[in-house]
Amino acid sequence: MASSKRQMVSIVYRFLPQYRVDFFEGLRSRLGREDIDLRLFYGKNDRNLKMDEEDLSWGTVVSQTEFNIFGRQLLFQYLPDSIYESNLIILMQENKILSNYKIAFLARKRCVRTALWGHGTNFQDKANSIANWWKRRYSGKVEWWFAYTATVAQLLLGMPFPKDRITVVNNAIDTRRLMSDLASITEKQKRKLREELHLGEGPVGIYCGSMYPEKRLPFLFEACEIVRQTIPQFELILIGAGPDSRLAEDFAATRDWVHYVGPRFSLERVPYFSLSHVFLMPGLVGLAVLDSFALGTPIITTKYPFHSPEIEYLENGRNGLISEDNIPAYAQSVIDAIRDPLLLPFLRDNATKDAEKYTVEAMVSNFADGILKVIDAPLVR
Repeated sequence: MASSKRQMVSIVYRFLPQYRVDFFEGLRSRLGREDIDLRLFYGKNDRNLKMDEEDLSWGTVVSQTEFNIFGRQLLFQYLPDSIYESNLIILMQENKILSNYKIAFLARKRCVRTALWGHGTNFQDKANSIANWWKRRYSGKVEWWFAYTATVAQLLLGMPFPKDRITVVNNAIDTRRLMSDLASITEKQKRKLREELHLGEGPVGIYCGSMYPEKRLPFLFEACEIVRQTIPQFELILIGAGPDSRLAEDFAATRDWVHYVGPRFSLERVPYFSLSHVFLMPGLVGLAVLDSFALGTPIITTKYPFHSPEIEYLENGRNGLISEDNIPAYAQSVIDAIRDPLLLPFLRDNATKDAEKYTVEAMVSNFADGILKVIDAPLVR
């Protein structure tokens, strides 16, 4: 346990996405019961095409400068000097946040503990890239690591980083709230939404997430054309925003079986999932896998080589499907799932069970336990 003297932990975040609010609120409450004050510093993303930013009344918005050097987007955040009064400073493991290097350097000089929170490597880049080489170089120079998943922890051990200074947090969202809201939707509400969307009675696929190149919307659209040719009643709901949202708009504009509704966040997206049979995401999968678990809509993805670490939650053939990484194979997986009267219920049941495992409450508990350990651990230099 932490000492009786009230202590302070600071987390520095690039910007505050909607899906992190529940976690930070829960962590603040949990640490408060341990006489630890949580401070959150975050910037604002002026080019937030995803439209998913939030604010917290107790958080501190900091100014930041973004600039481009040799084609790379870099960022510097201006943190108050009071941050070094913290007992622990937790930084995101992102190469492009230059201010993190300054914070880590000054924290070391002032004997303030530091920790990193992240993926361990950039899963969307080659393992031997210069950027990932640099990540490995600086990522071991902290007192503690908060790893997104067990896979990330294994990567850290190979740096090497001591196992007894790694906390696996199991990155999550508020799956229980999603499940509760889904259960509250009535048949009348479903019929009304179906009428508003002009949906038929056939099977429905849904895409819900940010829209940028790694999500591979053109791949998805080509596959859905094949599905539609085989299953004429098939329809598609598209939810999201981002630099590729125009692709979704254009695709829906010329097809009456495609329904693009723009961005929907938190509980706003739940009614659309209540009408859907499969969650389609052939490109990068991250926390979306937990949306699929909580909302009872099995996700179908591919063996895309650049998934985020949360892909480890997905077990092919048990709580979702992972096809070969080509359009015909993906389309066939969707067709097979829709046509098999036993497969979708089986996947849905297992996914719902796993939604109870990967919860924001569990993530808060894991993270808080790690904070208590590092605060009490000897200072490593």
